Amino acid sequence: MNAHDEKFLKEYKMKIGSKTYIFQNVALERSPIGKWVITYGKVHDMMKAVAATILADKEQALTFDELEHLAQTAEISMAKIAELIKVDRSTITKWKKGDGMVPYTESYCLKDKLPRIIFDFEDTIETAQNRTSYWLEKGKLPFPKDVA
Repeated sequence: MNAHDEKFLKEYKMKIGSKTYIFQNVALERSPIGKWVITYGKVHDMMKAVAATILADKEQALTFDELEHLAQTAEISMAKIAELIKVDRSTITKWKKGDGMVPYTESYCLKDKLPRIIFDFEDTIETAQNRTSYWLEKGKLPFPKDVA
């Protein structure tokens, strides 16, 4: 085994607003300069898993922190988010400065449109939910726990 092929497993936490998502047994790899790292691809996969969990809950309005996470995962700007739901960019700024919540109607609209951007075009929210259920069953993505 090459020294660069070494791996070890570690718990990885991703905090979105008041929720912490914990990923068990994330493989870290030794970089060419000797540091233990999580590759961008693995981090992005974890971001997608969290996004699928957020998007699956159609009943709840989004928090602004969740909206920022979804935009980062989709690799789109807040200006593009505003365009998607046909609001002015200043409206999004008001949500951030206000109570930190995205109104329900806009949340629902985003939860409908973002899966097609975040996941493959043929992917739907149902397949994203199925994938999340699979990860949960395999112990790869535990339920979010509230942080005090």
